[in-house]
Amino acid sequence: MSNKIRTLKHLWKLYLLLFLITACQETTQDCLIADHKALSFSIKKSYSIPVDSQQYAFDAYFPIVEKEDSTILASYDPVNHEINFFWLEGRKRVATTKLLHDDYNAVEDPYAFFYHNKDSIFISRGGYFSLYLINNKGEKINEWDFTETYLPDSLMKNNEIHPTYSLGAIDKYGVHFKYQVATKELIAHLHVVPKDQDNTFPYTYRSPVVARFNITTGQLNKVIAPFPDMYLNDRIPHDMFFPFELFNGKIVLTFPSSHQVLIEDHPQSFACLPSTFMKTDQIKLYDKNNGGTIDEFWQGLTTNPSYSNIVSDPYRNLLYRIVKHDIEYKDANGKVNNSLQATWSLMVIDSDFQVLGEIKFDEVKYNFLHVYALPQGVLISKNNVHSDEFQEDILEFDLLKIEYE
Repeated sequence: MSNKIRTLKHLWKLYLLLFLITACQETTQDCLIADHKALSFSIKKSYSIPVDSQQYAFDAYFPIVEKEDSTILASYDPVNHEINFFWLEGRKRVATTKLLHDDYNAVEDPYAFFYHNKDSIFISRGGYFSLYLINNKGEKINEWDFTETYLPDSLMKNNEIHPTYSLGAIDKYGVHFKYQVATKELIAHLHVVPKDQDNTFPYTYRSPVVARFNITTGQLNKVIAPFPDMYLNDRIPHDMFFPFELFNGKIVLTFPSSHQVLIEDHPQSFACLPSTFMKTDQIKLYDKNNGGTIDEFWQGLTTNPSYSNIVSDPYRNLLYRIVKHDIEYKDANGKVNNSLQATWSLMVIDSDFQVLGEIKFDEVKYNFLHVYALPQGVLISKNNVHSDEFQEDILEFDLLKIEYE
């Protein structure tokens, strides 16, 4: 056999090997961990707003940008059952909307809200039983009841689940509402009720998890269903909350245990966006037929690394993926840790879903569940009860500028 033929055969084997490797990666959707560029930040401004001490424990803030240098932060106060409006630059509360308890207009147990304008505030009732639409007087304009609702046949693709559903959001765990004005659609977390209530995780991962809900017709326009392969294997993660964002009009959903994000109507469905600080072998997996106890779930929520939130920045056309790093369940003194005591990082992603870099936050100072994009920069809450700087009667924020050099 001539050397030329041997060379051609070797080249063909190499080509075949490369093809199989590439095909395998595309099929299994593996993500190769990369060391992203380490970014830094500078603090442009700091804000302090005095409040009653009972008000500090807000689950989320909703930034209302009135103009480039004026922002109102709206937040639900569970103690007084009201939505407060704080003027960030003026450093004071400027308005309050009381939510009613007892009459026809009663708004019960808000888990989350979305401020569209002063006469259109969407609220998710606890337990995902209802969605409310109220005005700035706290009056109920509309209500959608989900106590007996069924997925339309056109959207049902899995006979293993009972096709009842409810819609909502839960600000405490980073699952927020979104509203798309052009289509009059509320984008919300979709909860499909499974047959097997004792072990919901395998069913959850085969069910739609986000929906576009038409507020005019009261019908689902679309459901978002696919999960990455790792959620469909014999051993699966133990995730329940899947934060999402609207980015250039498309839903982008982050999976706590997967390096991938789901992109609505994207040709490949997923984009691979791994953090430098979250390794695949750190992700705890469970037997799909034995999802573990509820105590194990809550412990894992504290200790496991996770992609815990995703934030759209329309002012710079960027996405920020929030990464909570792993932490021991108990400290040196045997006291149970909280996830807000973990180090964390913020990934900066461009409109082509390329990672521009990652910022690591080492000290326990900020609340990584409260990260917001403003025209002037990235606003982060300093109301972390585990920080040495925490003050319960002051809302504190830093406005950051991301440094790329």
